[in-house]
Amino acid sequence: MHPVSIAATRYDDTTIVFHWAVAALVAIQWFGAQIIDWFPSGPSRIDARSVHIAGGVLLALILLGRIVWRLTAGRRLPSAEGGIVGLIAKAAHCGLYGLLVLMVMLGMALAWARGDSIFNLFSLPPIDPGNKCQR
Repeated sequence: MHPVSIAATRYDDTTIVFHWAVAALVAIQWFGAQIIDWFPSGPSRIDARSVHIAGGVLLALILLGRIVWRLTAGRRLPSAEGGIVGLIAKAAHCGLYGLLVLMVMLGMALAWARGDSIFNLFSLPPIDPGNKCQR
């Protein structure tokens, strides 16, 4: 992990790109999840869910890249606040990373639990083959 850069006033370009890519994908994934049920059962819903799953995989890869970058090469800025406020800010930041990782893991678990078809090209093996949830 790189030490805090006292002289730095902004994050490096790679960190900024990772930040906004994750933010955009989270918004797109949320919107996609809201509209999947608008599609009728069958090929169009499978395609909508497949796009959502592909977006989740992309989010997982970018999030992994962001975490690796932050731990190895990303610029670290000094805390804007000290004391308890700084600790709360750091805890909130770590909590947001944790929630992002949890959401990606839950999405993967749900896709496998259902045994989703990906663009009707292949199917994930269902964890519970007797699961009758709507596809």
